[in-house]
Formats: sequence, structure tokens, C-alpha cells
Amino acid sequence: PVYVVIGGAGGLGEVWSKEMIEHQHARIFWIGRRPLDAGIQAKLDALGKLGGSPCYLQADACDRESLQRAYGEIKGMVPDIHGVVHSALGTYDQSLVSMEEEQFLDTYSCKADICLRIAQVFQNEPLDFVLFFSSMAAFGKDGGMSAYSAGCAFEDAYALNLAKEWGCIAKTVNWGYWSVG
Repeated sequence: PVYVVIGGAGGLGEVWSKEMIEHQHARIFWIGRRPLDAGIQAKLDALGKLGGSPCYLQADACDRESLQRAYGEIKGMVPDIHGVVHSALGTYDQSLVSMEEEQFLDTYSCKADICLRIAQVFQNEPLDFVLFFSSMAAFGKDGGMSAYSAGCAFEDAYALNLAKEWGCIAKTVNWGYWSVG
């Protein structure tokens, strides 16, 4: 199977990829905003020792053209994509009182805009599933997480809608606080 993991170089994307490589012998493509650096390369190398290093593509998944270019590169390497995972986190925010609108939108868009771009770019791909890693923050009122919580709530609702419209499984996993390491 072939899976695309947006935010794959982050902690959750890395852990999920490791499981898929070890147990499903999956071919993984990571899409991330950061340029390939020594930290990302170390993660790729470690997964390569398990039998399959992900291919890292730099793209801003919030931007349709950028994600479309990455999708085109992937399709140049594989005929089919079987699943897409949204594991991008973005930055945690702060209280609404102490943040500018631009910061709110930057944090929110990492969840919401990527959902929209996944639907636009992968809509004609015969996917088995789309998986959205969200957060229990969508259900709470934790201080200092307003934009992130709003983005997660959007992500949850969007997955439900996508499941109705597409012929594949679209699910969310709402994580509580966790840390890799």
C-alpha cells in the first residue's frame, strides 16, 4: 500500500509511519513545510532500517498549488495512492486576548485549510481511507488553545462530511495530550 502523510516528519506522523512500514510494508510519502534537514533525514534513515524509508517532499499543504505539485511528484513515482493522513499540527496558540488575528488564522489553517486541500487534490484518487489526527481539544475549553481547538473541531466535522461524500473511509482520531520520546 502507498500512503501520503501530511506532517509526516512530526512525532505522530513518524510513529504512524513506523507502524505502517513494519506491519504493512507500506510505501510512505511525507509532505512537510520545512526543508529537508538533518533532523528529518535522521528520521528517514531510522525508518529505512526497518525496511522502507519514506520519501520526503517539501510542500505547504495549506496551499493548493503547492500540494498539487507534491501530488504530481508522487504520482510520477507510484500509480495509486491508498490512503492520506493529516497529521500536521502547526503551532499551539495562546489566549484570544493576547493574540493577533493573523496568529489565530495561521494556527487554525494548519488544520482547516489542509482538510480542504486534501479534498481538492486527492478527490479523484481511489483512496481506501483518509485519516485525520485531531485532538480532544476540539471538545474542551482549555485556555490558550482557541485556534487549535477551532481547527480540530473543523477537522472533525469535515471528516464526517467527507465520509458521506466520498466512497472511502474518512475518520478522525482525537488524541489527548501525548509526547513522543
